[in-house]
Amino acid sequence: MGWSAAAAIGASIAKGNCPAMALLGDGAFMMRGTVVATAVEQNLPIIWVVFNNRSLQIERELMFRLYGRESFCDYRKVGHKELWNPDFSKWAEAMGAQGIHVERAEDYAPALRRALDARTPTVIDVEVSLDIKGYRSVWYPYPANFHESWAPGPLHGGNVAPAK
Repeated sequence: MGWSAAAAIGASIAKGNCPAMALLGDGAFMMRGTVVATAVEQNLPIIWVVFNNRSLQIERELMFRLYGRESFCDYRKVGHKELWNPDFSKWAEAMGAQGIHVERAEDYAPALRRALDARTPTVIDVEVSLDIKGYRSVWYPYPANFHESWAPGPLHGGNVAPAK
């Protein structure tokens, strides 16, 4: 999870510090977001677009499929019902990068233009509804139940299970 956060650094360096972009979810960014500090140290023009739905979406959908409910996938503070997550634009600023917070879809294109024009490490924290379905993994199909053994995904000669 979150490999694209660091892969963007490698891509930028390999191409002579050209701009690179990584698209990732909030859970992945929480695991690998410290790469922003490396990009700041190296002055790399990298943009991380973080889709922030305050949940581990793929794991959440899999739990609903297997168990009919989720457990420990949604970010909530103890004793609170509302979803929570750090403000990743502030996270970026704390590391010396540019941080942009996007709440509405129509604000995304101007935010991306601002990030591209800056040519500096930038995190765009995009608020996304938890009700929007995540993408399907190309690595493996979702199992039908907990007891189903692993089946190869399309990269290994298998098929992706259809979305429900």
